[in-house]
Amino acid sequence: MQMTAEELTVLLILKKYGRMGRYSLSAISGMGEGVVRRVLSELKGQGAIRVMRGGLN
Repeated sequence: MQMTAEELTVLLILKKYGRMGRYSLSAISGMGEGVVRRVLSELKGQGAIRVMRGGLN
């Protein structure tokens, strides 16, 4: 399965900055919070990230 540009962007931001919440991801990426929430859900479903209370890893 090929990743979308949004998914790659989120993964690269997390790699660079480390654990953070969706509001920070939205601000850094320029994507809306709804888009970030969808992307995070898709990445979690693929096992690419772990969603933790208080941030992402």
